[in-house]
Amino acid sequence: MTILVVALDKDVRDLIRNLLERSDRDILIAADEGEALDLAGSAEIDLLLTEVAPSLDGRSLAKRLRARVPGIRVLFVTGWFDHPDFGELQEEALVKEPFSREQLTQAIDAVLRGHPKP
Repeated sequence: MTILVVALDKDVRDLIRNLLERSDRDILIAADEGEALDLAGSAEIDLLLTEVAPSLDGRSLAKRLRARVPGIRVLFVTGWFDHPDFGELQEEALVKEPFSREQLTQAIDAVLRGHPKP
C-alpha cells in the first residue's frame, strides 16, 4: 500500500510524514504537481493525499493522476476554508487542517475502503 503525499509547505509534508510513519504503508512525498507526476510514473500509488491551497490545485492533480492511474483513491487536505472551491471540496474525501494522527488515519482508511467521504 503506497500513499503519495503532495504539499507545497515543507512543514505540512513533514507533519504528514511523521503522523504516518508508524503505519504499514509506504509513503512518497512530493513538493509540487510535477514531482508528484514523476513519482506516480515510477511507483504504484494506491492513494493520493494532496493539499488544496491557493498555490496548489490538488483537484487538478487528482484529475491528472486519475487519468494515469485508474482506481487511485484521493484524499484532500486543506486549511483554506475561504478557498473558492471549499464548498465543492466538502463533497469529496476531505480532512480539514489542523488534524490529529487519528483523524488522518481514519480518513485514509475510509477512503481506501471505498467510502467517498471519511
